[in-house]
Amino acid sequence: MELKKMRLSGICISLALLSFAPAAKAQEIPPDVNYKRATNEINAAAKSTLESALASQAAPNDFLGGVFICGPLLWRVLKPAADQALLAGKPLVAIIQNPEVIHAQARNFLKLEEKQLFWKLLREKYPGLSSGEVRKAHADEISFYWAEIPFDIEEPFFVVETKTERFVVHLQHKDGKDTLFWIELVGDLRSLKLK
Repeated sequence: MELKKMRLSGICISLALLSFAPAAKAQEIPPDVNYKRATNEINAAAKSTLESALASQAAPNDFLGGVFICGPLLWRVLKPAADQALLAGKPLVAIIQNPEVIHAQARNFLKLEEKQLFWKLLREKYPGLSSGEVRKAHADEISFYWAEIPFDIEEPFFVVETKTERFVVHLQHKDGKDTLFWIELVGDLRSLKLK
């Protein structure tokens, strides 16, 4: 009888610990951010698509199929090495609230050639992306991206973490396909302020 009580107690404790485990893993969303979650199935498929795109040496044309934006911190790093065709991409002015207003140049890529050149340059500059960890964003990374954009964050939304950098990657899920929508190097937005 004593052994039965001990087993029952052990089972109850195990169940209690398991019931608290998901709460410990819950993603924290800052209260001032409009964040819309996707289903687990959509996020899992999008994560797989992103991981495949990052592992590929060739430009993943399906993944780059839509119009996408290179955020201002990433564009500032890539721009000096960009060739003329990439520089011809559509400029985009990001208006950042952090807490003062900062105007910074981002880039919008429309043409297939621009997208392929961007991907090649990105992979050359950051080879660690191919083995980076794709994960859910932490609260500070969500706040960072939120400061750059004038719209709600809708999943799929991830961070790719390499040994030395972090990138926020916002995907667009449409008609069962996931395409790149926005990619940005996580950093200090105040460094974009014009001097």
